Amino acid sequence: MCHILLEYSVSGGVSGSQIIYYVSAASGGNPGDKYHSKEDYTENISNLADGTYTLTVNYKLYGRYGNVSCGTSGTTNEFTTGILNTQTFTFTLATPMSVDLVDFYAHVEGNKHVLAWSTASEQNNDYFEIQSGNDGLNFTTLGVVKGRGTSRSTNSYFFNNQSDGDFVYYRLRQVDFDGKETYSHVILVKNEKQTRIIDIFPNPTLGKLTITGLELESDCSVSVFDLAGKMVKKLVLDQDGQTDLSDLHSGLYIIAIIAKNETKNFKLLKG
Repeated sequence: MCHILLEYSVSGGVSGSQIIYYVSAASGGNPGDKYHSKEDYTENISNLADGTYTLTVNYKLYGRYGNVSCGTSGTTNEFTTGILNTQTFTFTLATPMSVDLVDFYAHVEGNKHVLAWSTASEQNNDYFEIQSGNDGLNFTTLGVVKGRGTSRSTNSYFFNNQSDGDFVYYRLRQVDFDGKETYSHVILVKNEKQTRIIDIFPNPTLGKLTITGLELESDCSVSVFDLAGKMVKKLVLDQDGQTDLSDLHSGLYIIAIIAKNETKNFKLLKG
């Protein structure tokens, strides 16, 4: 009787052997008259940690000859060939989150990042930690949002974070009541550059004038020139960017605004 012997090993310490196919000869017949196969074989690898592993499978021919049954031990009437064929497989083990995370995203409101995520179901979920970082590798905890424990319905969560940086990486650390933890995917949130638009209104004006887009606490100057290029007035703005031109004669003027390294000129019609 001959057997096809499968020897397997997994990087991480799991190994063994299993007869997956054998051929036997009937009485008075020729080898190969009867065929038997085992199509499925299961090995428990639940003790392996999350990670990527390689499964190596070697195929050999094993047999016993003469009037010796396969159950006989201690006989020398047996043989095993060398490796006839080898197959290698790569697989990844990953412990699923105790929550069924549907989505995790963010949007920007000024310099505020609004993080949102939802779950389709939760099992033994204690809380979420919201973590951030500036390189996508190293993270610190910003805050904690309580989980729903065990739930079979959809749950939505939100968290706000103020950020003045150009970009921030975020992820979720989900923790069970027993301390088991898993992590979400990482998302990148970019702050849009806020462009200051300097403008004046109303134009024409009877006297009151508002200037927008200025950082009033910074050094800036606002002057009024006539069409000949002569400065006729230096303007002082209140905290709302407003000033009064009621003392100017009716006509066309140039409003010159210098703010930091930016200069803007506007034609203004005074009524």
